[in-house]
Amino acid sequence: MQPTIAMCNIFDQDAERLAVFAERHGFSAIDWSLDPSLSDREFLSLIKCLDGFQVRYHCRFHGVDVAYSDQRGDASLALLMRTVDQVAAAGGRYMTVHSGLGNPSGEGVDLDRAIANLKVLAAHGRRNGVAVALENLTTPPHQRSAYVSTHRDAKRCLRHHRYRSCSCRAPSAPAEGRFRRFRSAPSG
Repeated sequence: MQPTIAMCNIFDQDAERLAVFAERHGFSAIDWSLDPSLSDREFLSLIKCLDGFQVRYHCRFHGVDVAYSDQRGDASLALLMRTVDQVAAAGGRYMTVHSGLGNPSGEGVDLDRAIANLKVLAAHGRRNGVAVALENLTTPPHQRSAYVSTHRDAKRCLRHHRYRSCSCRAPSAPAEGRFRRFRSAPSG
């Protein structure tokens, strides 16, 4: 199977302009970076413009991290679970989340909590037909290895995801482990 190259939403949340540009330049897939402030109605209205494209949803939300050990972790999980619901309502099957984005020091994170919350999020995605992928851990390398090395359940989840146009990787990971993601396969 040939990889599909997806175009990111270079026009911010202007889906109509993006659809015209993508079609004109031969793109069949879109990597849509969501705006978490949009209501469900606003989001679904935007996404209708992308009918006919394979759309993957990208949750590059600065300051949102299920690894936070305080109420920010709870709020992050709630936001990402709502986002799974939005993606499912739009007919989406793939959603990428980040951990450590905007927190390069790793301050305030708990790796056990991150794994537990990612499991909850992945299970919610699976129930809704949305594969949840984890991209580019930006926590410090000494903490990042715990995601991959010390949690047996996480190792099972860190396998190549189903959509093949992924270019994400953990920069300091060994070469054989560079193209891995946390995921839950959509049911059915």
